[in-house]
Amino acid sequence: MREISVLGVSLIDRSLREAMKLLGELLETESLGTVCFLSNELLIKAKDDTDLRDAIQGMDLPVAASVEILEAGGIKSVSRLREVEGNYFIKEMLKKLAREKKKIFLIGNSQDELVTLRETLLSVAGKLTFFGSFAYDGPETSQDAVINAINTIIPDVIISAASSPEQEHLMHNSRNMVNSRVWISLQPEVLKKLGDRKRGGFLSDIIDRLIFKRTLRNFDDKG
Repeated sequence: MREISVLGVSLIDRSLREAMKLLGELLETESLGTVCFLSNELLIKAKDDTDLRDAIQGMDLPVAASVEILEAGGIKSVSRLREVEGNYFIKEMLKKLAREKKKIFLIGNSQDELVTLRETLLSVAGKLTFFGSFAYDGPETSQDAVINAINTIIPDVIISAASSPEQEHLMHNSRNMVNSRVWISLQPEVLKKLGDRKRGGFLSDIIDRLIFKRTLRNFDDKG
């Protein structure tokens, strides 16, 4: 476990073993625990969005989704970088949820995206148990509508892959009203690595990394 700061966002980076241990603890608590996968793009948004930065820093388990984030935080451990590059945590997490037959509620931007999300998660852990879903349209959808849909089902786990920063704000603002154990927010980069990489293409990966590294340089120069 190590405290790092990337683009002004303070984080605690945990190894695979440490993250799985904390996840197990969150699944046993009565209050809602939050797991947030952090992409390069999300941290760039948080750089200039105080509310988003506060939401991320308030998550119980922030998870770096790229090696660039770890490197920017000064982490050079080859084993740790390999864990992130291989998406090991989300794979082990999904297998645990399947093994323990946790009831999962999905949130996405549309019905089509919910289908894709479900298929991608099942490609990692084929015995996942889904109980309900909600198509979240961002600001046009009231927070109450999302909370009511979740609380009608009372799932063990919520997995969302809606637009950012709306989903992170929603998690942060509603965590005391949601009847579930753990809420996990994913990013497109995470799903792309789990599923068919051809959907996003390697060119977009390269562009994403270049933009992130340029943003880091500019941020450091101003600091």
